[in-house]
Amino acid sequence: VVGWSCVPEDLGLFNRAIALVLLPFQRAIAPISSVAIPALARVQGQPERFAKAMADGTLLVGFVATPACTYIAVSGGQIVPFVLGDDWTACVPMFQATAPGAFGVTALMPPMSWAFNALGRPHRQASWALGALVLCAALCAAATPFGSSGISVASSAAAILAYSIGLVMAFHGSGLSHAIVFRELWRPLAASAVGALAARGVTDATASPLGLGPCLALSMGAFAAAYLLAWSV
Repeated sequence: VVGWSCVPEDLGLFNRAIALVLLPFQRAIAPISSVAIPALARVQGQPERFAKAMADGTLLVGFVATPACTYIAVSGGQIVPFVLGDDWTACVPMFQATAPGAFGVTALMPPMSWAFNALGRPHRQASWALGALVLCAALCAAATPFGSSGISVASSAAAILAYSIGLVMAFHGSGLSHAIVFRELWRPLAASAVGALAARGVTDATASPLGLGPCLALSMGAFAAAYLLAWSV
């Protein structure tokens, strides 16, 4: 949709933004999923143990993915020029707009996929995947009047909505509730909000006098400290 509705330069910027946001997460989550799915499959007939294993796995990916996605959204203006160089600053709005979608991919998608696979529901997962594709295409197409940044926002909204629906479909009729997943994500979300405030304050205070590298290091440290403090509280 970006290639069809925007100029070629926008497609290149969109591609870099997506790759920079998602690639590290996808590589980190794959090993967790390779352990989680067989572990959950072994206890699929034991609702209490299945729910406990699902909650633990969700909390693990949420603990890592949620603050990372939040920090990307808050500090994208510093991350992009630091990693890609000043020539790529035009992709900052897209980079930040895709961060909520990255949360969907990294925090909601893994437990959804685990549930579909561990509960033996491949046909239902295929139906969901087709619907998710249509939903994403429709939202992105509707956002074309707003350019590549609008399409980035639409793709994030589609990811959050699609994976939330997928969780409901994966658990429906199993005797278990998709609320298992959402209950475990409120803590990392709340702690990440505190971390975002700390990082924003440090960035505003240090960007001009210290420059890009030191500012990024200090804001990252402030975010991590505030996140962990809020989590412990």
